[in-house]
Parts: sequence; C-alpha cells; structure tokens
Amino acid sequence: SSLLTSQYRNYISKPSMEYISYIPMKEGFMYLYAIIDVYSRFIVGWKLSNTLSASNCYKLVEDCIKLYGAPKIINSDQGS
Repeated sequence: SSLLTSQYRNYISKPSMEYISYIPMKEGFMYLYAIIDVYSRFIVGWKLSNTLSASNCYKLVEDCIKLYGAPKIINSDQGS
C-alpha cells in the first residue's frame, strides 16, 4: 500500500459523502462517482462510467473500504 494510503487510514473515522454527477457528452452522458471524506475533504475514491447503475456505486464503496477501512457513516447525495 502507498504512503498516502497508510497515512490516510488515521483520518477515516469521520463520515464520508458519496456524490454522483453527470457530464454531458456529444452523445449521452458520462457519470462521475466520488467518495469524499467530509472531515478532511480528501477524495477517497472515484469512478467514471458511461452507465448510471447501483453496481458502480457499490463497487466504488467496496474498493474504498478495502483501501482505507469502513467509515462510521456513509451519506449518499440524493440530489435536489
């Protein structure tokens, strides 16, 4: 594991926020999934995909937990 990963493990005790944004393209959209630590504003992980699906979110959360451990709270942006 990288130096950044091992140093960041000390900070992951705060809530994390999951964001999904869409990026308009010439034909359709790309979707940006991001998990951000609320306390430090560190981008814990991100994924870019041409599909909007729950499996993309699940895989990103799973990968971030494997790298940094589980936060106490995960809050998903529900939009407006």
